[in-house]
Formats: sequence, C-alpha cells, structure tokens
Amino acid sequence: MSLSWNSTFRQALASGSADSTVKIWDVTTQACSFTMNHHTDKVQSVSWHPHEAWLLATGSFDKTVQLVDARSLNQTLACVLTSDIESITWDPFNQFHMYCALEDGTILCVDVRKCGAAGSAPNNAAVQFSFQAHEQTTSALSFSCKIPGMLATASFDKTVKICDVCPPTCTTRGAVASSAAVISSPRGRIQDHECWLESYRTVRQRTTDWSLSIFSY
Repeated sequence: MSLSWNSTFRQALASGSADSTVKIWDVTTQACSFTMNHHTDKVQSVSWHPHEAWLLATGSFDKTVQLVDARSLNQTLACVLTSDIESITWDPFNQFHMYCALEDGTILCVDVRKCGAAGSAPNNAAVQFSFQAHEQTTSALSFSCKIPGMLATASFDKTVKICDVCPPTCTTRGAVASSAAVISSPRGRIQDHECWLESYRTVRQRTTDWSLSIFSY
C-alpha cells in the first residue's frame, strides 16, 4: 500500500501492507531484511525521515502514527489520532514536524518529540495544530522543498489544494492554514500527487481512471 526509499541508504526500501506489517527491504539482494508488526490494521503510509536515516514513520488504519528506530526495531513511539491515516510526510524545513492526512479530510501537524510509548494512553500534546483541508478523504500530501510551508494536498473530492501551513498563528493549536490555490480533476478521485523538485509551481497528479495530469499554478 505504500513505499519509501531511504535517502541516505539507497538500498533500503520500506513498505507498508494491508496485512498490517511493515517491511524493510534490501533492493540489492531483493530480500526482506526486517518485518515489523507494531500496527493492528493495514499500513497506508510509510516515510523515512529526510535527515535521520534510521527513523521511519508509519501510519495505519488503526488510527496511530508510529516512529520506528530501524537500528533496534524493538521500540516504537506512537501518537493516537482521531481517524484512519491515509498519508504522512515530513516537513523538509522542520525536522521535528510530521504531517498526517486523515480519512475525514483533516490534516494534523505532529511534533514527534512529544509522541509517547506505543500502547500508552492517548496523548494529544503531540498534535500541534490541525485544519480541515478537504470535505472528503485527504489521500496525499507533498511539501515543496524550496518554499517553507507550501503544502500540496489531494483528495477523493477530486481537488488538489496548495496550502500555506506556516502563517504567523501556525504554532498555536487549532490554527487554520490558508488555501492559495484549488485545482479540480474532472475525472476520477485523486490517488496521489507530488510537487516536482525542479519547479516551484508544478504538481503531478494520478487519478483512479489511470490518467496522469501535470499542471502549473
């Protein structure tokens, strides 16, 4: 259901599965190196930290996002959220912030320093703020690597939104990000998208009718 390359150790590929497992693969040997079972439902999203190569974030339909230390694998930190997790991504300009897209259309910013031990009571202190990005499921997230706070979101409501998630009030709980642009898909629901690294203002999207769109805004 999800894949993530490690940006430092390029042979390491993480995968999340509908069988609730997370696997780390060595692509040079085409073999699974480790299997983890810390989730209780399908794992919709996995993401290696862009700078700390040993840190892997995993998001699941068990309503938790968990942090795995790939050096030991036997200890995880977790944050319990309010809905199934569809997508997660790291903020390229803040190494402690991870953004989670939920089935109910909400996007949350999680400070990973405040996550608790897996299995502990829910601790909402890790959630720094949230906002309603879409009326339907938010299916994908992608940050611009050149403009701080520029976040593209895609949804089952057939729209892509370009949001600014770091206005002056962004650091307080309940802050609402502003939407700078909305792009609609006349075809199927949007499954995923990404901001191109070579351009400030280019987005690619793939929809359920197998069409691929590339647009500038």
